[in-house]
Amino acid sequence: GDAVRITYADALPQGTRQMDTTLRFAGTVHLPAELISGNEVLLVTLVDADLDVNRLAAESVSALLTASSPLTSSVPVPLQETGLSTGVFTGALIAKLQGVALPPGLGDAGEAQVQVNLGDAVGVSYTDADTGVTAVKSATVHSRGQLTITSGIIGTGAGKYGILQVSLT
Repeated sequence: GDAVRITYADALPQGTRQMDTTLRFAGTVHLPAELISGNEVLLVTLVDADLDVNRLAAESVSALLTASSPLTSSVPVPLQETGLSTGVFTGALIAKLQGVALPPGLGDAGEAQVQVNLGDAVGVSYTDADTGVTAVKSATVHSRGQLTITSGIIGTGAGKYGILQVSLT
């Protein structure tokens, strides 16, 4: 935290008062929604100005924010500061549906993963080292449906008509 000196003049009792203190900020965590899709990347955000120790660099932090589910006890989520001196850090998390393969390329970038079933809660937590306050957020996992539309023509000549088939899986 930043050091702050507060100085003021007081009439009664007369004199100048001074106090030094350190600013401390309780960190907060954010998930994009309360309902998240399984087998997709979700962006986890940690906001804590105290973690911005070098104002001239976008910093990386690890092992501070953890994710968990009923099937995964705890995994660290690597975080990267969003810019110079922002105190805002983001990381990628995948709620991996048990028994369902990830789409090609997903998970190749080293995203943190927790194993889940549909309807499970995924939690993220962060305990602020300066204040001791623990911030927790959770979201419920669902599966995004796939809509398939096919069309065609049936018949010939004047008896032709179009057909549209729609399915949701």
